[in-house]
Amino acid sequence: MSAAQRPMMASAAPNTRASFLPTTLQEWFLSITRIAIGWMWFEQTTWKTPPAFGCPANFAFTTQTAASTGLCDFIGQQATYGAIAPYKAFLTGFIMPNIQLIGWGVYLAELAIAISLIFGILTRLGGILGALQGVNLLIGFIGVPHEWHWTYLLLIIINLALAVFAAGRKLGVDYWLRQRFVDQSGLIGSIVRFAS
Repeated sequence: MSAAQRPMMASAAPNTRASFLPTTLQEWFLSITRIAIGWMWFEQTTWKTPPAFGCPANFAFTTQTAASTGLCDFIGQQATYGAIAPYKAFLTGFIMPNIQLIGWGVYLAELAIAISLIFGILTRLGGILGALQGVNLLIGFIGVPHEWHWTYLLLIIINLALAVFAAGRKLGVDYWLRQRFVDQSGLIGSIVRFAS
């Protein structure tokens, strides 16, 4: 077969550049879901703002006989009614005595998750952190009356989906991070490629 008779072979896939804007219904849905879940995480920071984290002035926790507010209510409910004894011991022995320090960690972690998901920056990392906080909430609220545990399980699943599908690559800063670091070797490039 001569060169003229051979069928033309595609030499390479066309060089298509990813788009910042979603181009399919699935991409739009994933982007909007990411932003909505990020906004949900942001709203969760509004009732536990520093320096009191929504707690009363004396940082009293909810007990079987008294209700509290803010982060002290949630932690108090978990310590009073939670079904997992080692977790309850962790709450009463470490978290509750250090609430003024731990409160900062909770607030900043949830704020970081919110920023990551709303703006699509290091979204895989934000999704993983959101899923881990969901696990924490699920473990803490097992046994607490009037808590729908599926809320926390679904929170874990949604945050993991955002991480797995790299939801920040459309309508997010991750689009530009990937462009900048996709070919860069070294630790920073590896971290950005993993987290975005």
